[in-house]
Amino acid sequence: MGLNIFSGLWLMANAVSRISVVSYLIGSVVALALAKKYKAIPVILLISFVFFGFSADLKARYMRIIEVTKEKIIQTVKTQTQAYTLDVFAQEVEGTTSGRVSSNTPTPKPVEVFEDRSTSIRFNVEWPRAIRAFRKNPLLGTGYSSITLATDNDYLRLLGETGILGLLAFLLIFVRIGLLIKKALPLTNHFSGINLAYLSGFVGCLIGVFINAFFIDIFEASKFAILFWLFMGIAVSMIRYRKYGYNN
Repeated sequence: MGLNIFSGLWLMANAVSRISVVSYLIGSVVALALAKKYKAIPVILLISFVFFGFSADLKARYMRIIEVTKEKIIQTVKTQTQAYTLDVFAQEVEGTTSGRVSSNTPTPKPVEVFEDRSTSIRFNVEWPRAIRAFRKNPLLGTGYSSITLATDNDYLRLLGETGILGLLAFLLIFVRIGLLIKKALPLTNHFSGINLAYLSGFVGCLIGVFINAFFIDIFEASKFAILFWLFMGIAVSMIRYRKYGYNN
């Protein structure tokens, strides 16, 4: 069991996916909270942070976000300062009696470009493309695979390809399943042992998947979808059997 856990952490660290790490941590905390294993939460978080801390690439990607954010703030302040300086200079020139403009007008320096590549691709290319597709046909979208292979946001992809009706139809599946899970809460009152571990883990996994879907086209991945819907069916069956008095 321990070998499987550390192997999974190793794979996640080497995948260098920032949102996957965040969704894993949140999903793990939710799963442990549902199983009322509160003392295990800080242990899991500590082990995870230590393990991920050994991945230089993962740390570099997180640091890149901080660096890009800091540089953009600095650039914004500099741009506003330069604009104010030029405005003041222009007002001084207009106030001179000669009416001649000085040849020493300060020219702003070119601004260096600081960006995080994956984030920039999403914000500047993929997400705007999905929004344009949605605007063409807000109700039904422009059709499956009409906005190329990747959007890196499943919700925008659904809006662009299937419109509002398609997004609502897809989300209604999870609303129905969520209502079923809600009736089984708290899980510790209805399940125990392996059943409790499975259901609490699945609910945490479900939340993690929704978080991942903001930055990854996760539901379109066939290798993920086959296992996800299989696990979903097992979880729904366990809850329904418990509700109607069948064997747990």
